[in-house]
Amino acid sequence: MDFSQLVSLGLTAMEAQTYIALLELGNAKAGAISKKTGVNRTTTYDALERLVQKGLVAYSSEGEHKVFSAVPPVRLVEWLEEKKELANAVIPELEGLVSKEVAPVVKIYRGKKGINSLLSQMLRFKEYVSFGASGQFWEVMQHDYYAFQRKKKKLNVKSRVLLPETTRKSEPTSAISGGVRFLPRELFSPATTWVYGDSVAIVTWTNPPLAVVISDKNVSHAYKNYFEALWKMAKS
Repeated sequence: MDFSQLVSLGLTAMEAQTYIALLELGNAKAGAISKKTGVNRTTTYDALERLVQKGLVAYSSEGEHKVFSAVPPVRLVEWLEEKKELANAVIPELEGLVSKEVAPVVKIYRGKKGINSLLSQMLRFKEYVSFGASGQFWEVMQHDYYAFQRKKKKLNVKSRVLLPETTRKSEPTSAISGGVRFLPRELFSPATTWVYGDSVAIVTWTNPPLAVVISDKNVSHAYKNYFEALWKMAKS
């Protein structure tokens, strides 16, 4: 198994390599694990101790030595849930540190992970509107597009989306949770615009995709008015 998958979940490379080796070995001493991974015993032992703290490895005593065993992989889910609970507990305190100064802010999000981060922030609001490019959101983001629509529905986030008439019968359009209206294709640009709260996100679906987010009440108000004018012209 490629241990980088475990690294993406939050383990260090050494922890991931050690955990996988222990799953394959069953009960084993640090020396046997070190031999299997090709990493010196001291480093291996340090990784084992950290895995014990995470609840991913258990041990028993055999004389003066410890015999280690991997806790079933389902523990990874429990461990991540514990981290999520900790994050939820500390968020209010962190948000209290955010400056209350109101000033226009411009942020840039790059790549699929950046776009997913932006989408998560959008879903913290009760509603948003969208207009612009057609098809590129789905083409670039693929399964993340559908995951966004499902989560939006689950959280009961309201949305109104303007799309070109040519996309009316497409599968990505039918998956949209929210109001949809259609306009002639020539009224659309290569970029997608999302307006939510006091922010406007303009996304270009390049490789990698790039989003520029402007947080300013006056800017968002102007874009919202533009959207409302188009919405009145559009056909359901």
